[in-house]
Amino acid sequence: MRYGFWIGVTIAVIAIWLMEWPKMRRKPPQDRAAFICLLLLGWGMSALNLKHTPGPTQLLLAVFKPLAWLVEP
Repeated sequence: MRYGFWIGVTIAVIAIWLMEWPKMRRKPPQDRAAFICLLLLGWGMSALNLKHTPGPTQLLLAVFKPLAWLVEP
């Protein structure tokens, strides 16, 4: 894991929070919840190594490969 990158993203998230939250206090609760969820989702995804995470095709192969004998002649 690249700790320097993740710390930089954490500092950016804190800066966004501090700059935008005073404006968000006057918004409805749904807007504030969406702001928090999107900010935390982006922050959490920055901790993952998405470049080397297997995609949906690997999931389908893992699920259906044991069943290949049913469709092969």
